Amino acid sequence: MQSELSLLEQIKLEKIWDFPGGIHPSEKKDLSNQAPIANLPVSKRYYVPVKQHIGSVDDIIVSIGDSVLENQPLTSSNLTMTVPVFTLLFLEKW
Repeated sequence: MQSELSLLEQIKLEKIWDFPGGIHPSEKKDLSNQAPIANLPVSKRYYVPVKQHIGSVDDIIVSIGDSVLENQPLTSSNLTMTVPVFTLLFLEKW
């Protein structure tokens, strides 16, 4: 049967695999698809993890309580293969 159907037809029929089983939890989309998308209010505090990999921690170049700008680097490093952590706040859109 499966060889007679195209891959798209098999997907529609949920018959790609020739064995039964699997986990099929309900999607619960009815909890969210009836409400409009809304923006969250801007928080006064954001916590940004600065250790993003298994390597060494970069130097933190801001202090607690500093005001930071959009896309401002928070860390700096002289090592190769490291990338600074930046803020990703888009405050002007709020």
